[in-house]
Amino acid sequence: MYCSQLKTDLPDNSYYQVGYRTDRYELFPGWMTNSFQASLRLLCQEKQYDLIAVHLTSDSILHAVAVVSAKEKIPFAQHYHGLNVWEEYVTAHPWREKIYANRRARCLKKAGAVIGVSGKVSAVIAQKIPEEKVYTIYNGVDTSLFTPKVKQEKDTVKIVGVGRLIYTKGYHLLLEALYRICREQASISLEIVGDGPEMDRLTRLVEEKGLQKVVTLSGRKDYDEVAQSMIESALFV
Repeated sequence: MYCSQLKTDLPDNSYYQVGYRTDRYELFPGWMTNSFQASLRLLCQEKQYDLIAVHLTSDSILHAVAVVSAKEKIPFAQHYHGLNVWEEYVTAHPWREKIYANRRARCLKKAGAVIGVSGKVSAVIAQKIPEEKVYTIYNGVDTSLFTPKVKQEKDTVKIVGVGRLIYTKGYHLLLEALYRICREQASISLEIVGDGPEMDRLTRLVEEKGLQKVVTLSGRKDYDEVAQSMIESALFV
């Protein structure tokens, strides 16, 4: 375990990284995070923090944060941007999923606030958490950067999709749909930006459907490059 300061360019602001270990099953969150709790608690005692903000963490770390929050009397807020708050997208043990969901709910009930990135996500959260603790805060967007600036060529449609390449994103369905559309509309292209476990499968699907001239799998891009891809597109999927 460790706690190290991360220097930033922001005035009067410092970020601290606290190391921890966990395992995929997280059967004993208290035991697994004893050292993490100690490091986090020491950090909270050394600095005067008003809030502990948590984003998409494991149950073990959520448990540890709830413990430290109570002991140090510093409220914490948990943030979710996906619909799988109470369930895993892929699980071989539904009974384990239910146990984890109930344990997660107990921790979140101790939070000062639980934040959803949309009304739908907040509704999912509120299935197990009192509604008065659930808030919706939408993602912000820089409209001076993310705005159409490139005039599309006549009869040409460029589509872009951006995200982690996982099964539940449905990029394989997008390729199947594009394959059907290309039969009737030749002037079309698709760029998929992102990386993940589905990359090899999607690459094979592009080859099987003969879409090499239509589809570009760009992999990861930085923020400005993603913006440029969106600016140059007619549709975002």
